[in-house]
Amino acid sequence: AYTFELGDDFFEECSDFEQAILPENLPALIYSAKAARRPYLEPAGPEPVTVQVQPATVEPGDLFTITATLDDGRFAGPEPEQAVASAALSIDVPPELATELLPLTAIDGTFDEVIEDVAATFSVDDLGLAPGRHLLFVTGVDAGGRRGVPTAAFLEIQDPPLFSDGFETGDTTAWD
Repeated sequence: AYTFELGDDFFEECSDFEQAILPENLPALIYSAKAARRPYLEPAGPEPVTVQVQPATVEPGDLFTITATLDDGRFAGPEPEQAVASAALSIDVPPELATELLPLTAIDGTFDEVIEDVAATFSVDDLGLAPGRHLLFVTGVDAGGRRGVPTAAFLEIQDPPLFSDGFETGDTTAWD
C-alpha cells in the first residue's frame, strides 16, 4: 500500500485543493500510477517525459509521426544516470504485454545521451490499425539495460470518407 498525504489540513478548502494541491501533486500521482507495476525497477530507467503524435487524427492510408524525449536522469536514487540505449513503441497494450515493440530512432542519429529525442513515422495501413482511438505507449531502455516507465499518447483513426451518395470509398457493391 502507498499513500499520498496532501495539503496542510484534514479538510482542505476546495479552492486550495484546485489552485495549489492538485497542480502541485498531479504529476507525482500520475507517475506513481505508471510505475505501480514495478515501483523499484522501472523508475531507474529512462522516462518518456514528452510524447507527441502528429497528426493526432488520421485516415486509413495516412502517415503519422511519433516523437518523444526520454530522460534517464529523473530518478534521484542510487541508480547512476546513463545514456538512453533504445526506445520502442507498443500499440494498444503496455510494452510489457506487447508481442511486438516497434523501434524508435534517435533524432540525432545515435543513442548516446542521458536525454534523448526519438521519433519514427508509420503508415496506418502498414500497422493494420482499424478506425478508432489507439493508445501509443513509448518506453526506453538505458545503457544498463533498465526499462523505464511508459508514457502514452492517443492516435485517432477516422472511418474512411464517404462519397456524397453514402457509399465508402472503394465500395463497388452499388454497381453490382
